[in-house]
Amino acid sequence: MFATQHQRSLTCASSHAMLWADTPQRIPRLLIAERSAGMAHVRALEGICLLVVTFILATGCGPSEEERTKETNRLIAAALTAIPSPTPIQFPTPLPTSTPMPTATPQKVIDLSKVYNQSWPAVFYIDANDRYGSGWLLEPGFILTAFHVIRTNYTPTIRTSGSQPFTGKVVAFDRERDIALISFDSKVAGLPSYAVPLPLGNIGLADIASPLLALGYSDSGLKADGSVGSAAPNVGYLSQIVGTTTRYTGLNMDIAVAPGDSGGPVLDGNGFVVGMIRATAESGIGNAYAIHVDVIRAALPTLKRGKSQ
Repeated sequence: MFATQHQRSLTCASSHAMLWADTPQRIPRLLIAERSAGMAHVRALEGICLLVVTFILATGCGPSEEERTKETNRLIAAALTAIPSPTPIQFPTPLPTSTPMPTATPQKVIDLSKVYNQSWPAVFYIDANDRYGSGWLLEPGFILTAFHVIRTNYTPTIRTSGSQPFTGKVVAFDRERDIALISFDSKVAGLPSYAVPLPLGNIGLADIASPLLALGYSDSGLKADGSVGSAAPNVGYLSQIVGTTTRYTGLNMDIAVAPGDSGGPVLDGNGFVVGMIRATAESGIGNAYAIHVDVIRAALPTLKRGKSQ
């Protein structure tokens, strides 16, 4: 009998030793499997392990190994069911992307000083003995001016900065349009290479309030040696376009021109001739009138044929 109890004690001790030897291998696997669930799962599993160990110690040598395994699995399953699921993290809803504001289209910067430096060498002082005015280079050998500048003087003296005075000849004129065409010998004139013809442009109602440059000799009189300086610039804006025919269409300008500027060119921001100075208003400073470039175009074919009217 003593031997039998001793054998049972050894068996129980052996069973407990096997259980304790096997338990550490199970616990780490459970801990590793649930570690990603966070510390809450770890604490829950520690409780499960404690229940299992308590159960084993309480059962002693009664149940078999298979029964103990089943009971252990049951307790683990029950404990896992009791573990609360982790609350999912709520991420803030991203704010909608704001619609970018449209960028304003860059406006072209008009540099009238550049236009002046390119154009003044082609502007002339027209000396008609008892009166004077201005004119400009239309083509090589041809100058355009206002008819009221030359009147009955058909061989005016042409003066300009950078060359000696030379004589011009009136080819033809148009009294109504107030335009006169003068020819000259380019070889005799000896104009500098930078004195190039001024191109004709276009101007319309869409150009109201656009900047304009008028060139003339109102402030550049004769010097003691008979020479003149460069044509003076007068800057202003287009106020109005009057008239609708090629016989007469004029530009009303907010530009301070004066006697002596008549016949000078009116240029736009690109350096094109859009008119020719004709007169200034007697009432008020800054009101000037110019012949529209379309009127000039219409008159040129007849003038070049030498036909006056």
